[in-house]
Amino acid sequence: PAMVAADALVQYLSSLPPVNLDRLYADSWVCHALLRALPPLARLYVVRLAAAHGSLPKALVDSWPARVREAAKRHEESMQQLHLLRLVHRVPAAGSGQEQLRLHEAFGAAMLDSLGQGPPGLADDASARHGKDKNMVGADELERMGAAKWERLMSRVISPPDRPIPLAIASQIEAAEAAEGSA
Repeated sequence: PAMVAADALVQYLSSLPPVNLDRLYADSWVCHALLRALPPLARLYVVRLAAAHGSLPKALVDSWPARVREAAKRHEESMQQLHLLRLVHRVPAAGSGQEQLRLHEAFGAAMLDSLGQGPPGLADDASARHGKDKNMVGADELERMGAAKWERLMSRVISPPDRPIPLAIASQIEAAEAAEGSA
């Protein structure tokens, strides 16, 4: 069912005129949905092109698949789908004479923004909505707990017990040491 919905989304978006796509591709929710709907190889290409922050030579993009017939076929299918969705554009070469490929600018910006901080509405601080978590451990407490664990580990490495400690007893010893360390 999820694959059918993903295919339907891709098919719907590819049928829209460029003006509508420009508006949709600026929305981070659409970016998330489309990114999830794309096949894995096309998704990888979108992320690579977005990370480039500009255009890349088509020859470079065409060199990404392995030199295997099946890989070349999947590469071609992915690129066709990205062109059909108008996510990837061919741009004239800037002096180099090489054809360039560029990710849809609004989509790339919205996608990178949403991957960095999540879609709008999800980036809110949960403590602002629900109050501070009473079980939340601060950075100082984490540092102290980590240092105590490290010291216990090092003491066992430097001076191990004479005989192996059964697992049940070892966890009791560790719990007692932890309680001792927090007191």
